[in-house]
Amino acid sequence: MEENDKNEAFYYNHENIYCNSVVQQSKKTEGEKMQTIAEVTLDSHKTYKKTTASRRILYIVMCIIFLLIISIVMTVLYLQQSKQLKQSNQAIVLLNSSFQIKLIQSKEELKNMTCDQTSLQLQLKQAELKITNLIESQTYLQTQLRKAQQNITEFTRRMQVECCEPQWELFRFHCYYFFEDSKDWFAAQTYCKHLSADLVVIKSKEEQEFIKLEQTIHGGIYWIGMTDNETEGTWRWVDGTPCNSSSGNPVYWDSNQPNNNGDEDCAIMYPDGTWHDYSCSDTFRVICEKTAYTCYFKG
Repeated sequence: MEENDKNEAFYYNHENIYCNSVVQQSKKTEGEKMQTIAEVTLDSHKTYKKTTASRRILYIVMCIIFLLIISIVMTVLYLQQSKQLKQSNQAIVLLNSSFQIKLIQSKEELKNMTCDQTSLQLQLKQAELKITNLIESQTYLQTQLRKAQQNITEFTRRMQVECCEPQWELFRFHCYYFFEDSKDWFAAQTYCKHLSADLVVIKSKEEQEFIKLEQTIHGGIYWIGMTDNETEGTWRWVDGTPCNSSSGNPVYWDSNQPNNNGDEDCAIMYPDGTWHDYSCSDTFRVICEKTAYTCYFKG
């Protein structure tokens, strides 16, 4: 029993020792783990600090590099702007110089223009004065010209007369030729045409009296320029005008004339001044008539 007790005590002690050993080993192991963890934590902390420091340094370096780059860029831009500003200033100086030169030239031109304007105004006044004098001279000359024309007209009126060729009789701007050879009416008209005239056409009482007087002087019966050869009963002068009282011209037919006795289509004038119709184929003396021409009196 004592032996059992001893064995139990031995086993108990042995267990205690083992347990203590295990506990100590566990504590040792946990301590080592804790120490390892602490060391790892410390190393990690140190590593973090180192990394953080490196990052800060890198950040600082990058900032410095960035600032340097910005400074370089700003310096380059400043230099460029300074160069451009210098060029601009030079251009402004040149423009200002050119403007000043042009301004001076403009002032000179304006001064010259002012002088020219003054000179032109003076010339204009002189020209206006000359024009006024010319107008006055023209008015005077026109007056003198009108007077001269009036004098010439009056002188011409006094000097000019109506004339006829030899053997032609003048009466109121017409010439009359009394041809004493006998011809039929058509031959008589042809003869007058050859003399640039026509058989006589009587349009007024005064002309009728003149023909009657001359016929008395020359004697005989004469053809006059009247016929109804184209239309029977419609008497017309050789100039185409009608011969009747309604035409406004006087007629001097004898009583019972015209009677168309035996196809009598042409007219004659008796010495007493009466008109008669006769056959155009009969022969009588000829009276030709044409317009007188203007001639001038030679003093």
